[in-house]
Amino acid sequence: MRKYFFILIALLFTTLANAQVLDSITIALPQFSDTISKLNNAKGWLLQNNGEWVSAHNKIPNDKTVIPSKSEEYKFGKENFSSIELKLIEFKKKSYALMIVKSIDGYYEFPTLKSNWKTRKLASYYVFEKDKLRNLIPDISMMGKPFSVSLDVYCSGIINLDKEKLSIENIVSENIIKTNQGINKNTSNLIFSIYLVKKDEDEKVLFKLYRTYSKKALYEYYLQPNIQKDLFSKYYYEADFDDFNDFITNCLNSKETFRKQSFSQTKAKETEEFKSNYNALKDQLKTFNTTYEDLKVDTTNFYAPVKISKFADTVAATSFIKSDKNSKKGSGHITTKVTIIDMDSLNKANQKAILMQADSTTKIQIKKDSIHNDTVSKTNFQPIINSATTNSDKLILRVQIAGAPDSNSEALYRQKFGIAEKIYIIPNGNMYKYAVGEFDNFEDANNHKKQITNDFGVNGAFLIAIKDGKLISLNEAKSLLK
Repeated sequence: MRKYFFILIALLFTTLANAQVLDSITIALPQFSDTISKLNNAKGWLLQNNGEWVSAHNKIPNDKTVIPSKSEEYKFGKENFSSIELKLIEFKKKSYALMIVKSIDGYYEFPTLKSNWKTRKLASYYVFEKDKLRNLIPDISMMGKPFSVSLDVYCSGIINLDKEKLSIENIVSENIIKTNQGINKNTSNLIFSIYLVKKDEDEKVLFKLYRTYSKKALYEYYLQPNIQKDLFSKYYYEADFDDFNDFITNCLNSKETFRKQSFSQTKAKETEEFKSNYNALKDQLKTFNTTYEDLKVDTTNFYAPVKISKFADTVAATSFIKSDKNSKKGSGHITTKVTIIDMDSLNKANQKAILMQADSTTKIQIKKDSIHNDTVSKTNFQPIINSATTNSDKLILRVQIAGAPDSNSEALYRQKFGIAEKIYIIPNGNMYKYAVGEFDNFEDANNHKKQITNDFGVNGAFLIAIKDGKLISLNEAKSLLK
């Protein structure tokens, strides 16, 4: 009789744990508004080397004295945007603003020959506290006094709209949740520079956007009062005062409209897959069953099953966001692979890595009393950093283009230099080397370094050598080649 009593308690706690998971998932979902305001009409100005100013619609034109107007590179300008959009996000009782800058980019597939020009549509996004928008309102009292504002970005990213199948909201949601859990670390910030002027009796707003690193020591330069006018001495965007003012204030004043909107009322077609995965997950959790032996309820600790609830929430919060192409239609269940892991035998860093790699096709089951620790090595997790040990038994020469204290800056360097080839991220102590190319001789490696410097403007690029997965000196590499 006593045995059945304990089984009944176990099943009761299982039901409560499932309910807690469902509630926590619902609360943890970031909720988006529709696009509240949009800026899609501005004039870009550039001071050429010959002293003349040139302009173009929604782009900073290239210098005709440097790049011929017939060149493919000239078309998209020094930078451009098709629209700058603002949305609101509510997440864990906090209000955030989402700024999306849509643009068109281009590159040569064969840069040395300058042939086979390709274009792509990009969307750079920035999530920051909504109240930061108040600092961007162009005040008449600031006429003739330029200023810059740090938006203190919470998370950000760059999306290739031509290749990415998920919606922008879906990608941003995943980034927000992982940043909140400490899985992702934001390394970028956005500086918004504004200059209110009078031009032909009309009030105009000049503005610039600077994507920088998140460390204050690296972006505070743009905030210094004595350099504000210099920031607008070479190029800037120009918009009508009313257009720019409405762009900011409409988003600030839309709180009431946003609160009435819920996820289930969102009309955008691109969220259908998001909702489908969410509903499938709910069905899976409802049908979740376990036995007394599997659950191993410790009756001395009345709240023991809550540990399962927290773990399930961590996996579920990231699983339903990603598309599960292996889901069976009509069944309401997600096809999963089960991996049994002894979490107690792992340190906190390994536990975090395992949770970070879990996706919608992986179901992790905790086994507290497992004796064998080799089960972790059998999991099919992909590395976060590009391997530096490809053909590790051979000597490899690469061209280093940058170094950073983090491993999340690939998109930043790819956008900065316009490099389309594969970028390798190589750990080196507390730093990470960003490099391109793979060569087995110095002649080819040096030629590629010259190409990177000349075609992409990567000043300071240099060669690095890798042997047996470790960085070695160039002198040692030369002796090995001899």
